[in-house]
Amino acid sequence: PSIAKTMSDFGMTRTFTWIMPGSNDRNFDQNYEFHVTRLKPVASILADHGIRFGLEFVGPKRSRDSFRHPFVYTTHAMLRMAKDVGSNCGLLLDSWHWYTSEGTEADLLALTEQDVVYVHTNDAPAGIAVDDQLDHKRELPKATGVIDLDTFFGSLRKIGYAGPVVVEPFLESLKELPSDEDRLRKVGDSLTQTLA
Repeated sequence: PSIAKTMSDFGMTRTFTWIMPGSNDRNFDQNYEFHVTRLKPVASILADHGIRFGLEFVGPKRSRDSFRHPFVYTTHAMLRMAKDVGSNCGLLLDSWHWYTSEGTEADLLALTEQDVVYVHTNDAPAGIAVDDQLDHKRELPKATGVIDLDTFFGSLRKIGYAGPVVVEPFLESLKELPSDEDRLRKVGDSLTQTLA
């Protein structure tokens, strides 16, 4: 509660976490109950301080296949779990995970503005099949055109989403730029181009 109060005092109204798409120890039902039970008190404390809580699904098949027991990895499955966690819960929606989970425009248009708490965006490397994409190998938004970001953001506009959008590229070449300012400018330009 003290951390949530500090967040609220600083004007933070949204926070999030991500959920692995499988488990080696718990089957689907056990893992679902585990996550809902663990996250409900967090959501409740955040709600007491006016903070929304986004849950992010992890989409890549290679990530999913690394576990004995598969778990939630799609837009609607994660939204269902979020609703079971708390009324202030929704999605951290990431264009990368939407793409790698083979999400559709219809999946996005079925959401409401209240379903989406936070948005991450990036692009995928070209020349790699969707099932072979690796989670930490990404590109800046609009760099390759592999992910249909026009559809992704067009759908978010249609449902009325007006919250934060953050680039999450995991791009090694950014480290090679001479300064933080150069890195920020490159990332910022990619986001400006994407949202335009």
